[in-house]
Amino acid sequence: MSKNSKKAWSTIRQLGNDPKTPPKPCKHDSSKSLQIKLVPANGDEGGRGHRGNPGPDGMKGERGKAGPPGVKGEPCSIQFDDIPRLAFEYSTGAFSQTLNGSAANVASVLAGGTTYVRWGRTTCPDSGAQEVYKGLAAGSWYAHKGGSSEITCLPLEPSWSNYADGWNSKAYIYGVEYDLAYDPFSHDNAEVIHNHDMPCVVCRVPTRGVELLFPAQNACPERWTLEYNGYLMAGYHDHEQRTQYMCVDQAPEVRAGSAGDVNGALLYIVEGNCGTLPCGPYVSGREFACAVCTI
Repeated sequence: MSKNSKKAWSTIRQLGNDPKTPPKPCKHDSSKSLQIKLVPANGDEGGRGHRGNPGPDGMKGERGKAGPPGVKGEPCSIQFDDIPRLAFEYSTGAFSQTLNGSAANVASVLAGGTTYVRWGRTTCPDSGAQEVYKGLAAGSWYAHKGGSSEITCLPLEPSWSNYADGWNSKAYIYGVEYDLAYDPFSHDNAEVIHNHDMPCVVCRVPTRGVELLFPAQNACPERWTLEYNGYLMAGYHDHEQRTQYMCVDQAPEVRAGSAGDVNGALLYIVEGNCGTLPCGPYVSGREFACAVCTI
C-alpha cells in the first residue's frame, strides 16, 4: 500500500469507519478519459410571480351562418267596427292580451292623436288635450251668396307669402259674431256675449284617435271622453250664408274690444222643429245642446 493510500485509510478510521479490510486502490486506465456528470439538486419551490400584461386582441373570427327563419305570425283580422274599441282599450291601458301584434300596432296608431276646434274658447279642456294654436273664428259674410260654408279657426298672427294689397280677388273671409236673441250660455268667461267676436283654439288629444260632435246631447256615450259641451250654432235660416253646424262651448269667451256689431259671419243658436223631426223627444223652438267627445 502506498503512502497516500495508507493516509486515506487512516482518515476513514478516524471518522468512525472501521471496515475489516481497507478498500482496494482504484485502478485508472489512463488511455480512457474520465467523464463526470454533475446533477444539480432541486431547491425549494419559489413564490408565484406577478401577473403579466394582457396580450393583444386576437384576430376577428368569421361571421357565423344565418339562423333559420322565424315562425310566421298570425294574420291581422281587424274589422272596421273594432277601431273605436281598439283605440279606447289602448288609450286606457286595458288592451286585451289575446290581440295579436298587428292589432296592437294599429290601435297604437289610431290612439296616437286627433285634433278638434274648441269654438268660443282660448284654452283646451283638462282632458289631456294639448293646445296647437289660439285663433279667431272666421267665415263668409252673412249676406253673400257665395264663399265658403265652412267656419274656420284663423291664427292670431298670420304669416304671408306672395301678396298684393288691394281687392284683387273675389273671395273674402270675415270674423264670426255671436248673434243671440236668447242667450242660454254661462257667463263665467264673458259678461256680454251678443254681438261680440268669437275666439277659438285648436286642440290635439295624443292618446285618443277619434273625435266626434254629438248634436242634441250634453254628455258622451259610455267609454268616450268629454272634451267640452255647449250649444249647437249655425247661420240664420233666411241669410244667404250657409254654415255647418258647430258646437260652441257652454261658457264662451269673446274677443276683447269687439262689441261694435259690425256683422261678418253670424252664428245663431239652433232650435228644433218637430213634425219632420218626431215630436215628443224633440220640442219645437227648444235650443239644442251638443257635446264634443273623443275615444
